Amino acid sequence: MVIDYDYRFEIYPDEIQARLEAQQRFSRNLPERIGNMALEFVIETLKRWNSGQTLTIAFKGGTAALHKKIADVATEWTNHANLKFDFGFDSTAGAFRAWSPADTSYAADVRISFDQPGYWSLVGTDSKDPSIVNPSQASMNFGGYAVALPNAWQGTVLHEFGHALGFQHEHQTPVGGCDLDFRWEDDPAYLPTVDGFGQFIPDGDGKRPGIYTVLGGPPNRWPQAKVDHNLRQLSNAHAFMVSAFDPQSIMKYYFGDWMFRTGTSSHCFSQRNDVLSDLDKAGAASAYPAAHDEMASSLEQKKTLLKTLIDDQKLQPQVRESYELRLETLEES
Repeated sequence: MVIDYDYRFEIYPDEIQARLEAQQRFSRNLPERIGNMALEFVIETLKRWNSGQTLTIAFKGGTAALHKKIADVATEWTNHANLKFDFGFDSTAGAFRAWSPADTSYAADVRISFDQPGYWSLVGTDSKDPSIVNPSQASMNFGGYAVALPNAWQGTVLHEFGHALGFQHEHQTPVGGCDLDFRWEDDPAYLPTVDGFGQFIPDGDGKRPGIYTVLGGPPNRWPQAKVDHNLRQLSNAHAFMVSAFDPQSIMKYYFGDWMFRTGTSSHCFSQRNDVLSDLDKAGAASAYPAAHDEMASSLEQKKTLLKTLIDDQKLQPQVRESYELRLETLEES
């Protein structure tokens, strides 16, 4: 068994992870349904930007050449979703929009850094939700890109920008996902065995460590909660609602066959993919339609949902303030 680590395994900074978990706990106190919609669907709907919107993006660190490479790749999403990206390029200065840890207001909808561990992005409008992230904090990170670009870096950029548009992990979809295929636990009677790097490997009898054991050891050292956050099935809406499970989606991690009960026979096993799949493109078009009537309907739906949530007495004050500001923006559009 060869432990094949995926380069896209994501991990949020502890402070943001704690805020996301607090938000999830708080959501359990709200009504299970808002009108005729499940609460989870409501939350996911509100995490999407508005069709036709121009999203602003800013960078902290890195060179203009690096910023251009990221912008050129990320813009592929806008060929399929009715959105625009504005990276704030100043041709006179030869520089892109920047943000700073000293900012007291959001410099951009999406704020990219390169100096934190790993690759990650907040989901959709979470990137400007003050209950989750402050103006002085990044909403997306490409650790180490300012030093050197890793192999297949373009796929990681597309994946993280997919999150920024509001899409969740494909392998975590509640319909046809990978939860039952994963080999979560060790083989019975597995004897913990490590290689020269301290990583867990099969023991002398060929019994294998499970996902929790492997990812809990070097180099990840993830507690079970972080493994679950990245891999376990979601209870909320499927990221791409126009299709069945898509093993080729850019929003699905690549997993080595060791992670599955049936190895390469698992319906979740696929080769590494670094481009948008056909269903990714269709999902983007569905989430951000170009037709005027669909855009208007989506906007009115968000206004109604926001008003209903704002009136709920159980809503946290900081969350209510965030929703009120968003509703004010929508009313002006």
